[in-house]
Amino acid sequence: MKRAKGILESKLDGPDWIDVARHLSNLAMVFAPESIQARTLYAKALLRHGDRTEAKEILEKVREPKPGSFSSSDDEDSWYGSCQVLGDIYMELDEFEKAVACFQDFKKSPKSGARTWLKLGIALEKLNDTKKAIACYEQATAYEGNPFAREAQEALYRLK
Repeated sequence: MKRAKGILESKLDGPDWIDVARHLSNLAMVFAPESIQARTLYAKALLRHGDRTEAKEILEKVREPKPGSFSSSDDEDSWYGSCQVLGDIYMELDEFEKAVACFQDFKKSPKSGARTWLKLGIALEKLNDTKKAIACYEQATAYEGNPFAREAQEALYRLK
């Protein structure tokens, strides 16, 4: 899992490297079929390989139902990461209600930040929930050095 994660998080994006990551994460699932981290890594490898449909199915199974407790911090991080990735997939598919639910879950992760608030604002705006979208965009602009501040600020100007 460590090597697959390293490949997927690095700039090694050639098809051979993605195949290696997919193979390693698939092996991890064989040895630890209940591992959230293994399943999430496999789904991310599938996404990088271009198989969005199967990756979405795996991530949906990882996300629901949320475990009452996690077997490791890696599984917890992976569960939150699966919410973020699944939210992005739902955004691409114009399934904004599902995206909102995923980003709401990911907000509880210590790794969430301005990007999460921006994506949540965009999804809420698409659902015509202007008041909540504005609140999210305001949260996104509150982060110093935020690379998403401009996009959030433009959305605020548009909605106010």
